[in-house]
Amino acid sequence: MSRRLSLPGRRHFDGLDTASVPLVLMEITHPEMNAPLRLSTDMTERLSTDPLRYGTRCGWRGADLVEEPWLFVGVDVEWPGEIEDTMPEARLTLSLVQSSILDLLRSILTPATCHMALMLSGHLGAGPEEVYLDLELRSAEADLSAGGRVELVLSHVPIDIEMFPSPRMTQRAFPGLYR
Repeated sequence: MSRRLSLPGRRHFDGLDTASVPLVLMEITHPEMNAPLRLSTDMTERLSTDPLRYGTRCGWRGADLVEEPWLFVGVDVEWPGEIEDTMPEARLTLSLVQSSILDLLRSILTPATCHMALMLSGHLGAGPEEVYLDLELRSAEADLSAGGRVELVLSHVPIDIEMFPSPRMTQRAFPGLYR
């Protein structure tokens, strides 16, 4: 499977543009959350000094550049694989997790949704190089003995849980087909 990269992406990955840094933006949403949780893997700029916070300002997924920055978090990201006959999974390993994040993960009873994008720090306006949308949180395992690490496993909804047999295309169920 070949992927198309933008010109800045090709220049970066060919070693011609060393000023840009690859970063991953993650947007986590859930019906019980007031606003989406926006996370970044890069300290692009200092957002505030008290408390000291770093993050990335990017308009991906409609985020407001001033009011809704993507907050920096120490995370290892493993992209969904392309292994045949397996469901692609993404793995996020958060290090030194605050207790408030653990409490949030424990309080959610239904799966959260995550959207991920690979961007270049110097070309945030050019859009993402790679995108994974509508990934569902499948599991969250905390290892407090290892300095507060949490591993999140994300994947798409399996296709094999589609309704079978499919609904009948009757006039009552689908009136727009019978005009």
